[in-house]
Amino acid sequence: MKASLRGELVEIWHKSSEEPEPEQWVQDVLDSGMTMAKHDVIVKHANGNIEIFDNIKALKELNLLSAPQVRVMMMKKVRDAELLKVKNGFETIDAWQINPEEEPIGWLKTVFDKEQLYWDELPETHTLILKSPGFYLGAIIGPIGYYLVNSGNHFRMLSERDFHKQYQVVEEA
Repeated sequence: MKASLRGELVEIWHKSSEEPEPEQWVQDVLDSGMTMAKHDVIVKHANGNIEIFDNIKALKELNLLSAPQVRVMMMKKVRDAELLKVKNGFETIDAWQINPEEEPIGWLKTVFDKEQLYWDELPETHTLILKSPGFYLGAIIGPIGYYLVNSGNHFRMLSERDFHKQYQVVEEA
């Protein structure tokens, strides 16, 4: 099971009646002779270090993660988002080509922080979902390579082909 511990993605294990055979790393800890109480939780950090949390500390410090949250935390961010200034006629606005390897910055970070924009739950895709009041089902969907266009008062998702038909890149923001 995955959890977040002060922003770090960690693996956790605790004994439960539904738990199948423990993974090898858990079995190694159990076989090591570490003393554990009935409701303790084993925490494995990314660097391999192991900690044992009692149930109170586990409840206070660990945040269990859903599958989409784990996926987002596991996405490797290799650079800041390349924000663009684009022109459509006389209007200059902001845009970003969807890329899960880029760390959101500026206006894009604000949209993510407000939870208006989030990554989809499907593990086989990296699809971005934009909550959009008034839009059918309340969301606009954009896969990798699509463009998110921010006109200041509303957002659009466009395929690369449609984006280049409608907009001219002026500069990287």
